Amino acid sequence: MVRKMAKVFAVAVCGVLALFALLSLAACSAVDLPNTYQVGRVQVGYPNNFSPSKDEPSEGLEKTSSGATYQLIDGRLQCSDVETAAIVVREYTDASFDEALDRAKSLTTAAPFDQETLDAFNAKWGSAVDQGSQMEYCEPKMVTVNGAEGFVQEASAEAEGSSPAVRLVSQYVRIDDESFAKLSFLGSEEDYKAHEAEINAIFASLTIAE
Repeated sequence: MVRKMAKVFAVAVCGVLALFALLSLAACSAVDLPNTYQVGRVQVGYPNNFSPSKDEPSEGLEKTSSGATYQLIDGRLQCSDVETAAIVVREYTDASFDEALDRAKSLTTAAPFDQETLDAFNAKWGSAVDQGSQMEYCEPKMVTVNGAEGFVQEASAEAEGSSPAVRLVSQYVRIDDESFAKLSFLGSEEDYKAHEAEINAIFASLTIAE
């Protein structure tokens, strides 16, 4: 029964995603973004109830399941209203946008949580999701973000017991042949719905600095 409900929940999420671009444009007109946050060449606007959670973005490495290693610059916008609502802002280098799109397409069947997502969610809610939980990934939707090629992919999962349902939203934008930008929201379904307009407006504000 839980798995069946999760599939129904995921289908609904994917249906909503088909209208993402239109909703983002509408959200931008309704949400004021007076502040600017920059991580590497990735720049976004954000409302006053969000703020950078670190003084400076950090640099690091990310190893994929295929064994490839990407360099990244990592920052985070934290919502002051809800501690668990945050948007991660990253610039990846030595990384192909086309490879990221191919990987996103390969995830469109139910799949176990990848370890990064599992760790990030459980760090907030204390092992709320077990290793056997399934993420339901929607097909990536191609978008144009301020003139740059990109795509958005959403995923969702029912958590165990009374834990909150999970919502993951990721937007990738091509910078050049060897780098891309990524914005991602990971949190509860409740947090996402409460801040959906702001999240969509931040995503739609992404620009690539020279």
